[in-house]
Amino acid sequence: ADSLRALGALGASVNRAVGNGRSPMWIAALNGHLDCIRALRDLGADPDQAASNGCTPAYVSAEYGHAECVALYRELGADLNRVERSGMTPAFIAALNGHAAVLRFLCEAKADLNKAKPNGCTPAYVAAEFGHRECLRVLAGAGADVGLGNVNGVTPAAIAGQKGHTSCVELLDS
Repeated sequence: ADSLRALGALGASVNRAVGNGRSPMWIAALNGHLDCIRALRDLGADPDQAASNGCTPAYVSAEYGHAECVALYRELGADLNRVERSGMTPAFIAALNGHAAVLRFLCEAKADLNKAKPNGCTPAYVAAEFGHRECLRVLAGAGADVGLGNVNGVTPAAIAGQKGHTSCVELLDS
């Protein structure tokens, strides 16, 4: 963080993106470096600057389970519902990767928990598909529609059953 402040004092661009459009804020998010995110904020970095694939710093924080970074991005006014190129939101990627703590925060932040990809898959669907029972519990407890099926009509309970995730099926059927 001190190095970032020193570079900022020398006039370095805090929003300059490198390979694949990754900004310093994005790289700090990827690595869960709260102190660097704060330093970049103080230098005027854009908390919503997406990489070339559409992934924002908040998204990549959610992807890697950095709940405290997601919370900081909310404080910075970042869009916690912004979709990346394939249609995934921070809530979707957190559910996909089993990051229940991130989902808890996104629920409290009133993120859209039912936002589906173009194929109709929702955060609840992917949590069920990959056996992330705690994520399903968090989503259901926050009022997400855990019964929404994809474009083929396959529901979270059905995909959990197909994949052998009986504890998820039991939760969804209760």
